[in-house]
Amino acid sequence: MSDRKEPYKTILSTLPTLPTATIIAASSVAAATTAIPVIHSGTSNIIDKTNSVEWAINAEKVKEMVQEGGKAGFQYAKDHPYQSAAGVGTIAIVACPGLVVGPALNMVGFGAGGVQAGSVAAATHSAIGNVASGSLFSICQSAAMGGTGGATINTAVQGTVCMAAGGSHMAKKYWRGTSKL
Repeated sequence: MSDRKEPYKTILSTLPTLPTATIIAASSVAAATTAIPVIHSGTSNIIDKTNSVEWAINAEKVKEMVQEGGKAGFQYAKDHPYQSAAGVGTIAIVACPGLVVGPALNMVGFGAGGVQAGSVAAATHSAIGNVASGSLFSICQSAAMGGTGGATINTAVQGTVCMAAGGSHMAKKYWRGTSKL
């Protein structure tokens, strides 16, 4: 079993030394690999039945195969509701991180008009005192007010979601003993 853990240790030990963009790209690839089994299960029969020339020639057959793939996808979603919900949630958050970021910032007290009185953000602000430019607090406030901090926070959320999705998929495969790194 120890030889199977070695590739994961190597990958995890190199992550802190990689630039942020590389980590985000790697996590996006990892998240994409979580979707591959779902896509493969719905399309493997389609690929076996046709080739690219037939797709262009026989539109009716393509329509039938797309419907078959859709049925397979719905069947997968029915058989695996939690994995399907996690996949859809991951795609939604990566595509539209503002759906999560805005309400989350508002919940802790970062608002469009500034820090909300009596909130966690207000307590943090009073503990910090003067807020330094470029600090996490200032980035969160900038994001809540529609400034450039939004891009930073959105990118961080996207990267985190991709890392979580890819990591959970890799961990599941590792602990089941089906990992093929």
